[in-house]
Amino acid sequence: MIAEEYQIASPQTRAQLWANLLRLETLGEWSAVGRCLSTDTDVLAQAQSYLCVLQHRDEELDASIVVTNLDPPNEFKLRTASAMAVVNERVVLEPDGRGTLVRYTAAATSSMFGPAVTVWLHDHVALVQERLSRFVQRTDTHAADES
Repeated sequence: MIAEEYQIASPQTRAQLWANLLRLETLGEWSAVGRCLSTDTDVLAQAQSYLCVLQHRDEELDASIVVTNLDPPNEFKLRTASAMAVVNERVVLEPDGRGTLVRYTAAATSSMFGPAVTVWLHDHVALVQERLSRFVQRTDTHAADES
């Protein structure tokens, strides 16, 4: 099992971040998801499963994503299952002065652990951490502030 945690300071409010992070339209901006194939909703919903494509370098990998917990506007958890691994991700939003402290945690398991899978998992977490950092640190927001 691989587990990592990152903390990122954001100038956005929790309400802004919550609204933007849970939109399927922006999921690919902050996660390793390239796109979700078919869905009847615009936002991630509790216990809902989504068929998506993960990006990894120049490769794409089919995956299912399930929202395992929603606690607005504090926390949500995603479980992503692919042929390579199962990744459980947790995003926690905590008030921090005028902005928000974002904590991202990922724990991954795979039945195929070996050097290639270990590198893939570290790359996956690094990609999400990089994209999430850029996403939450920007000052322009797509969604209106929903208090």
